Amino acid sequence: MESTAIAQICRSFDVDFVSTRGISDLCGPAANEEHPERVEGASERAASIVVKLLETES
Repeated sequence: MESTAIAQICRSFDVDFVSTRGISDLCGPAANEEHPERVEGASERAASIVVKLLETES
């Protein structure tokens, strides 16, 4: 949701835009306990995607 506003502005000005998100939340009984572990993993995967994208575009 947060990136939608940026995407709309970029589109208005014909500027390329890409967004990477790491989803870390779950629902269910163990959701609160597993959240810290999932945040770290989601962050690492999102960062890896960005690095690969930058290497490809360079």
